[in-house]
Amino acid sequence: MMELPVINIYCDESCHLENDKHTSMVLGGVSCPISKVRDISVKIKELKEKYGMPKYREIKWVKVSQGKADFYHELIDIFLTNECLRFRAVKVKDKSCLSHAKFHQTHNEWYYKMYYTMLRQVIQPYKNYNIYMDIKDTVGGERVAKLKEFLKSGDFKQFYGCSNTVLSELNAMRRHGTMTREEACDMLWSLYLISGAPMYEAPDYDSVQPWPYENERDNDIAAKSRVISALSIMDTKQMSRNLGIHEQRLKHLHAAYAAAIIKRLKSLHLPDFGKKETALKDAIIRSHPANPDGNVIGSDVKDYEWTHKWNNLVTFSSRNQMLDTYVIRIMEKRFIPMLVKYFPDQAGEVVKYIRKAGYGDGEVLDLIDRTAGYNSKTAYLYQGKSGEEHRKKLQRKQSGE
Repeated sequence: MMELPVINIYCDESCHLENDKHTSMVLGGVSCPISKVRDISVKIKELKEKYGMPKYREIKWVKVSQGKADFYHELIDIFLTNECLRFRAVKVKDKSCLSHAKFHQTHNEWYYKMYYTMLRQVIQPYKNYNIYMDIKDTVGGERVAKLKEFLKSGDFKQFYGCSNTVLSELNAMRRHGTMTREEACDMLWSLYLISGAPMYEAPDYDSVQPWPYENERDNDIAAKSRVISALSIMDTKQMSRNLGIHEQRLKHLHAAYAAAIIKRLKSLHLPDFGKKETALKDAIIRSHPANPDGNVIGSDVKDYEWTHKWNNLVTFSSRNQMLDTYVIRIMEKRFIPMLVKYFPDQAGEVVKYIRKAGYGDGEVLDLIDRTAGYNSKTAYLYQGKSGEEHRKKLQRKQSGE
């Protein structure tokens, strides 16, 4: 079977917001065979170096000036002299003439219809396409504003629902590559708010009222876990350039965020809860007078109250297990390799953040064993008498002695 050619399409837009005081809007896309992407990227980076520009900084056409005219002319020449590159744009002359209500659409929906209008003339049959759309961001950090609003009102259900949407958008932004300073600030503020936000109040299994977060039982835990995953794969070098701060400061900030999240979840987990769970369930069952037909659940109000107590206990138990599972299976496995990457040959820094995450000195090496393991990158963490003894103990265990 013949392999189909793959084409990358890089899209962007200008003046796309509904009320941004700009009359017109433009959507555009540059297409390039994936086999040629690297060559074109190298040419653009070389051109940036020639004119003393940072290789990874986004090129902004609003910054065109007489002093930079030669750079922009040569950039256009790269496009014009490479036949593999194609460009198409769609311009909306006057956004004030739009009538979204007439067509039963939002401005957001119309925006994506315009993208379709632009792309449908570019895409051809018998080819595969990777389409990279720019993140439709809003001026002034709308994500951050929404998160702050929900936090201020104490609406944690909305907050964590919004958080998971925001985290998906931030992940797409990260994959997109280049990022403006405003976008980088927006990302860091969002991660800060999500990592530090209060979690759902635990279900009260003595209460006859239903737990208000039943349908979102792990949204808060999952959001915290996704923050650590996002931090662990972030390009700190590029991010520090965007923010204009020293990379090492950013690494310490990321490590502190992740440590605080893990410590919070560890503090909420009750490791011995399983021992008394059976007794609690038995007590709830005994509190319900069986119906004549033998069913435990009936239609009486008291039956519903009993059911709520039972469901609250089951949910409490489930969340308690989730707190432990998320930490051990996901967070620890992101956190320790991140520390090793951030602080090579700095055992003191790694141990400092492990302690900040709520682990005692006797747990440190066991934690490293089950996450990063002993290898050339982590050997510095096993130095000293205690580290040597731990390694010997581990070797004996592995050999079955």
